[in-house]
Amino acid sequence: MLDTNNKEQLIAFLEKPVHHYEVSTGIYMINKQVIHHIPKDRSFEFDNLMHTLLTTKKEINVQQYDGYRLDI
Repeated sequence: MLDTNNKEQLIAFLEKPVHHYEVSTGIYMINKQVIHHIPKDRSFEFDNLMHTLLTTKKEINVQQYDGYRLDI
């Protein structure tokens, strides 16, 4: 991260800060009961399905993973 002043001069430099947060990664399984939430006539990605299920108050279970993950 670069921090500059109003003269476009570097005043601080932070190399790749570490952030800790949960991310969606891995293998996804869905119950056949949620298939009717997926439209057949348009693109509908995994995040769309999750938002739909959350909006309709469906229970979504998550398996936490505490191992190494590489975003490539």
